[in-house]
Parts: sequence; structure tokens; C-alpha cells
Amino acid sequence: MSEDHIGVQINGVLYVKFEDVKTLREGWDKADAENEKLREAALDALAGLVAAHSLLKRGGKKAAPSDKMFEQMLCDYGATITRVRAALREKE
Repeated sequence: MSEDHIGVQINGVLYVKFEDVKTLREGWDKADAENEKLREAALDALAGLVAAHSLLKRGGKKAAPSDKMFEQMLCDYGATITRVRAALREKE
């Protein structure tokens, strides 16, 4: 195997050095840990966003300079909530 390739394929079988497999596994484990941290952060952000959306929707129109801006805020928050919930469900 050359130094710039992870493995070599012979007759349809991929041969890989154990050290390279171990390195790949460590990289995957690190990526999994990073993904879990991002998932936890997204859950925290989603909880805050849902609470803010709920408060605004129940009568917080004074939070925005105009009705149109207020409606746009609710629309944007709602879309973000939907997107984050969908992304989190895909991971489960």
C-alpha cells in the first residue's frame, strides 16, 4: 500500500492496515461526539426559541415596531423551529 492511500483493493476485496482502521475509527468517534454536542446545543436553542415564539404569539406585539415585522418574526421563528425539529428527528 502506498502512503497516500488508506487501503488497496485486490479482486474486489479492500485490504486496510489495522493502524489506518484505528485512525478512521478515532475520527468517527470524534465526529460522533461533536455531533452530540451540536445536538444538545440545538435542543437548548430550540427550547428557548419555542418559549419566545409562544410568548410573542400570545400577545407580545409590542415587541416589534410594526404588525408586519411582528408577523415576520413569528414566521421566521416558526420556520426555524420546524427546521430544527426535523433535523433532530432525523438523528433519532
